[in-house]
Amino acid sequence: MKSFRLSNQFFVYSLFTVCCFGLMNCHEKKTAEKICQKQAEASIPPFIENLLDSAEWYADTICVVNDEAFYYAFETSCRTFVIFNKEKLLIEDPTLWYDSISPNEKYKFRVYIGERNMIVDFQDPASLRELSSFDHRISSYTRYRKDTIADFCNAVSYSFCVDYPSKTTPHESSIKKWLTKKVYESSMSDYLLGSALHPEDYPQDTIGKESLAQLTADRYLKTIHQTMVSEEMLISTHLFLDICFQAWFSTDNMVTFLKYMHEHQGGAHGYFTEELISYDPVHEQEIDWDYLFKPECKTEVLQAFYRAVIKDPHYGNWHSHETMDDVIRHFTPTDDKGNLTADAALPQPGLGEEGVVFSFQPYAISCFAAGVFHFTIPYDTLQPYLTEKAKWCLKKSL
Repeated sequence: MKSFRLSNQFFVYSLFTVCCFGLMNCHEKKTAEKICQKQAEASIPPFIENLLDSAEWYADTICVVNDEAFYYAFETSCRTFVIFNKEKLLIEDPTLWYDSISPNEKYKFRVYIGERNMIVDFQDPASLRELSSFDHRISSYTRYRKDTIADFCNAVSYSFCVDYPSKTTPHESSIKKWLTKKVYESSMSDYLLGSALHPEDYPQDTIGKESLAQLTADRYLKTIHQTMVSEEMLISTHLFLDICFQAWFSTDNMVTFLKYMHEHQGGAHGYFTEELISYDPVHEQEIDWDYLFKPECKTEVLQAFYRAVIKDPHYGNWHSHETMDDVIRHFTPTDDKGNLTADAALPQPGLGEEGVVFSFQPYAISCFAAGVFHFTIPYDTLQPYLTEKAKWCLKKSL
């Protein structure tokens, strides 16, 4: 089995799946039966149980080294994922998952957080220390988390997890104003369903994190209660919305957040997304394609993107036999005869530590179990195609 990040959320209403509820709530390729057997081998230690309030955890064994087991665990609503042994928590993140490298490698695995990945050798103490620092946070940001259970039904919940700039963060006021708007948009059920938000709907940019968490929770839970949920569904289904904005990468001229959302609004299973969103607080401008690239260089950027795709290990696990021509056709519209009809439509770019990142959500280019694909084009590859503003913004990365 290639992918071991739990594959987002199949809810089955039988006694068997009640005991496997969390397993079927996350994105994985393995069967629920096999993971249930695995999770019975692992007891969840107190330092994992205490990470979140009202949490139920499930664990899967990654590998066993000299009688020491290493586990991958997740909470039923997939608010976060962890890797640990019986002594300590090694790493925790809402976007954490891992892949096997090959059937011959019993102790080495590729671990992912967002678009970052590293190979971990669970036999090597130095590699484990590197894993523990892999989810490094930006020191000038403070994480605020609040979980809210609906007062009308304990099977409806809302989770708010946002990294806020401190007073010492450069351009703190500009970043906070933009971040408040992005968080509010993400928490709106009407927004998720495609309805427009009007300027008067937005909270004031001076609103505090506690007030924003309460405001967004109230709005989401009210919408669920009034318009989206029947009494029968409330009894049989766990509905939730989890939003998480992690401060991911920053310089004096920009900041990138990893935006993670996970929701279940009824139906066979829920849905999750991950993407990098970037902001220029000096010019108070969200960073998009037009901000980054010269208009005459679209073809060159697309060619660089295709090269990044074919080198990507996660994509290779799921589409290992694709040639460059196959990759181009995978991302490009075609007519009934297979002729290319337009350029590939890439999602909004985000700025990572190593390059520009394009994130494709579940179902966009592969099956749901494959999860999210993050493709990174190195900055030095893109430098000839960047606008002058982009070069100014990225001057410390080029």
